[in-house]
Amino acid sequence: MTDLINKITKSIYWDLKSIVAIGFTLLLVVMLILAAVGLTSMANNNSRLEQTINEQNFKLSVVTSMRNIARERSLNLFMAISYDDPFQRDQALSKFRELASDFIALREQFEALNLDEEEKARFAEMQRSVRTASASQNQVATLIGNDNIAEAQKTMLNETIQEQHFVIQAYNKFVDLQTNKAKSAIDVANQANHFTYLIMFLLVIAALITGAFIALFVIRRIASIENALFTEKEFAEVTLHSIADGVITTDKNGEVTYINPVAERLTGWKATNATNQHISAVYNIIDATTRLPIDPSLLLDQLEGPTANLEERTLIRQDGQEFAIEDSSAPIRNKEGETIGAVLVFNDVSEARNLTQQLSWQASHDPLTGLANRLEFERVLSILLDQAKNNNRRHVLLFLDLDKFKLINDTCGHIAGDECLRQLSRMLESRIRENDTLARLGGDEFGILLASCQLDHALTIAENIRQLIASFKFIWEGKIFDVGVSIGAVPFGSESENSVDIMTSADTACYKAKSEGRNQIQVFQPEHLADNTNGEKLSIKKITQALNANRFQLYYQKIIATDRKLQPHSHYEILLRMINEDGQIVAPGAFIPAAERYHLMPNIDRWVVQAMFEWLADHAAEISEHSIFSINLSGQSLGDKRFLGFVIDQLKQISIPRGTIGFEITETSAIANLSNAVRFISTLKGLGCKFSLDDFGSGMSSYSYLKNLDVDFLKIDGAFIKNITHDMVDLAMVDSINRIGHVMGIKTVAEFVENNAIFDELESIGVDFAQGYGIHIPEPLANFNLTH
Repeated sequence: MTDLINKITKSIYWDLKSIVAIGFTLLLVVMLILAAVGLTSMANNNSRLEQTINEQNFKLSVVTSMRNIARERSLNLFMAISYDDPFQRDQALSKFRELASDFIALREQFEALNLDEEEKARFAEMQRSVRTASASQNQVATLIGNDNIAEAQKTMLNETIQEQHFVIQAYNKFVDLQTNKAKSAIDVANQANHFTYLIMFLLVIAALITGAFIALFVIRRIASIENALFTEKEFAEVTLHSIADGVITTDKNGEVTYINPVAERLTGWKATNATNQHISAVYNIIDATTRLPIDPSLLLDQLEGPTANLEERTLIRQDGQEFAIEDSSAPIRNKEGETIGAVLVFNDVSEARNLTQQLSWQASHDPLTGLANRLEFERVLSILLDQAKNNNRRHVLLFLDLDKFKLINDTCGHIAGDECLRQLSRMLESRIRENDTLARLGGDEFGILLASCQLDHALTIAENIRQLIASFKFIWEGKIFDVGVSIGAVPFGSESENSVDIMTSADTACYKAKSEGRNQIQVFQPEHLADNTNGEKLSIKKITQALNANRFQLYYQKIIATDRKLQPHSHYEILLRMINEDGQIVAPGAFIPAAERYHLMPNIDRWVVQAMFEWLADHAAEISEHSIFSINLSGQSLGDKRFLGFVIDQLKQISIPRGTIGFEITETSAIANLSNAVRFISTLKGLGCKFSLDDFGSGMSSYSYLKNLDVDFLKIDGAFIKNITHDMVDLAMVDSINRIGHVMGIKTVAEFVENNAIFDELESIGVDFAQGYGIHIPEPLANFNLTH
């Protein structure tokens, strides 16, 4: 009996054990199945999230590269406009065009990607903006290539900059789209993972019932998945950190929730300190024009969608430093469409805005005095003339030409002359009204527009200016100079035809003031035009008489090597002076312009060549084989077909070492008569003559023409030389010209060397020769000492 009971009990025991085992096995199988399903789901979510993030990051990288190329193209275009050096300008244009190929490659790469409808729409928007901006940029590049810098600047200011702004906005919208998609992908992954967490939680409960082993396994698996999710989240945040624009996000209350490193740098706020701060404290902006503060929280409250702000704004950093910015903003909404915050995207455009302002200022101002230039003066004159015709107003134009100013340049050099002009400009500014316009029209000429001014009042102002300048004493290196002024006044109103006639009348009245004895004021009268014509005829008569009477005199000026270790090189430039009826010396500036105007220069150049060759013939036995005497030739002589034959005949009549005779032609005259200049140079070089290209760098296409002219010396324009000790741009220009000359095997000569500081600077950069008043003041050739 006992045995039967034991058998039954044992059987039940094994049945219960089997049931538990089976139940546990079944439960374990179910748990394994559920665990497998959960893990598979999380793996799929993780894979989809990783794929989505990679795709968005790649798209963002391509778009960011396209945006950077667009900005770099724009910057190269700015640089091409601002460069005075054509070589650098061509380099900037080449870089501008090369970037187009990179942009096209990126665009084709992007188009090949798998884009959804929204991305295609945004990409199409970007392409429309790019095509519009590219057309404008290409127009600017074409204008620059055609040396039409003024029109290029105008197109750049009026069209290209604004269109480029729209391009950047389109890119920023796409960046925002990619950012939102990345966030959306993370949200979707998080939601899927939350469901998986629920399943795993149930498995943990089941595991606690069935065994600690399954629970431990599930917990470890969950921890692994959490690490993977955290890594992906960090990757997404790094993506936001890596973009080149500042990014700030806020919650619905305007408190900062995120700030990237670029925003940290521009605002001066660290992310740890900025978080939970109100946006108004972190993002301190003002209107760039009015300087009035702007509350960004009010702007964000009004957001209905992504908004690009077109106003010029300035961001003030914590330490007070200011940045010109462009910014855009967009609301952040949840899946129900409720606004839960906002995102601000901004970037520093200080360099572009400063460049725009600099270009605008340079286009309308004289760089030496800071006054308005002739272009700006004529623009204001046109405005006043329109006012006169529309509103029957009366205005007065004063044309000022300084007297005895050239004496300062000839005696002390152009540095002194420039300082005199600056001092006089400041004096003139103090004597005009606030609504008047003072401009430097060129050289020692100034213009004043007296708006809404009657003639009698204008003459009072003119007389005050005349007395002011007459009493002015210019002091330079212990020397004192008096400067006077001749003033021509022209009243104009509704009866005036055009601004050209007004300017001509003012110039004529000023000429009348000079011819009447200088240092006086003349109001324009129609009969002055006839007097002006007679004055020019008188100048022609005097020049012709001087030629017939042989009343010209040759001068010379030394040209020395900058390297004192070199063998002395006897090099001289031959200059010309006229002697009037009273025996006084007349400087070239007083008769050369009239001679050029009435085509008398070939006759004068013939006189110079013949006189110089006769002097050389008289001193042939004493002339060193290393001596060079350079004769200046005008552009008119280059264009005279008979002049070359005349020079050849003169060469045949003297016997001197080859290379003794040199000729100097200006860059502008050589370019204007390029074919004749090439023939003239090649012919005479075959007969042993040397050639110098004078005033090099003054033209807009200097480098492109230089390779066509077989010259021995390159004389760098003195306008670059005189300021090289304190103007880095001029120093760079001189260095560039010097290097190009040496690459082509041409010696370089610096003109207008006024002092030792300039000479030392030229020596340091390797210019070969120097010439100027700081080295040798021109002397009559009759005083020339061959033994010096």
